[in-house]
Amino acid sequence: MGVVDIDGDGWDDLYIFPSVDRNIFLKNNRGVFEEHPLKGLDTEDTSAGIFADFDNDGDQDVFVGKFRKRGAYFVNKEGVYVESNSNIDCAFPFFITSFSVVDYNNDGLLDVYISG
Repeated sequence: MGVVDIDGDGWDDLYIFPSVDRNIFLKNNRGVFEEHPLKGLDTEDTSAGIFADFDNDGDQDVFVGKFRKRGAYFVNKEGVYVESNSNIDCAFPFFITSFSVVDYNNDGLLDVYISG
């Protein structure tokens, strides 16, 4: 599960990364969670995921792990998620179980640790 302000409205949203159902619940200004899909985000067969501003443009991008396929990186382009694996310097493994994010080399860009 991810807890992040996905839509930039100042409220923490919840995103659940299950393998069967794919749901996002957005917290509105009354503190009520409502189901809302993310456009362009392929979450079929998802095993894990993590949101962060990986491209430093002010919005939340996402890495998604899969059970039976390679994981994927999606860039947030004005609220629509676009797969962008060409920006990754390695091949994603199968069956990713978790991600960790830190600026390991202090270059101002987030680095991703993938485990499976």
